[in-house]
Amino acid sequence: MKGILNTLALAVAITFAAANVLLAQNYALSPGDSIVEVAEFDDLTVYNILQNNVSGDSLFMSWQKVSSDVPPTWEALICDNNNCYADLKESGVMHPVIPGEYAFLSVHLTPHTNAGTAIIRYVVWETDNPLSRDTLTWIISSGITGVENQTSLPLSLQVIGDQLFILHTSMIEEISILSAEGKILFEGKGQSLNSVIDLSQFSTGIYLIVARGENFHHTQKIFVQ
Repeated sequence: MKGILNTLALAVAITFAAANVLLAQNYALSPGDSIVEVAEFDDLTVYNILQNNVSGDSLFMSWQKVSSDVPPTWEALICDNNNCYADLKESGVMHPVIPGEYAFLSVHLTPHTNAGTAIIRYVVWETDNPLSRDTLTWIISSGITGVENQTSLPLSLQVIGDQLFILHTSMIEEISILSAEGKILFEGKGQSLNSVIDLSQFSTGIYLIVARGENFHHTQKIFVQ
């Protein structure tokens, strides 16, 4: 009986070890999994997120678009180490990367005319390890002034305690709350959007509020205690 239990324990250990090897990543992201920046109108800017090969073997990478929200008139496209595409392509496979080198996903963005914020998200993974994926996020704003200068905007956002109060909710078509790393933590649209949003589940830190209406686009940082 003891021999059977030892055999089962060994089999379980081998299974977990194999799973850990399968899920382990052979690359490191640089500068991280998100980029939050401000761009100038009519100025092409390139934002790279690298996948540095930290293994001893060649790295094979794949990627796929999760979502893209880009203001009208803005130009946006995606590049990898294989090709630059004419738009935000849905998916792709990169050229192999030798040890010590890097793969990359690169967003090329040119804002025109419309003030706003582009939020672009892609997942990237090792082609032979699809269960372990990283979500990359680009949040690029242009033409948006600080909240203290936005007195003409038809809304007001204020944090009191663990609640976010929104004035003139009926004018907002959608609102999003993002972490400092660019992850979307809350989304509300249309009739489902309330004038008070509960923040009690949010940890202490800085968050980005993105609100959109028919004739305005508003971005504001808030601090949750």
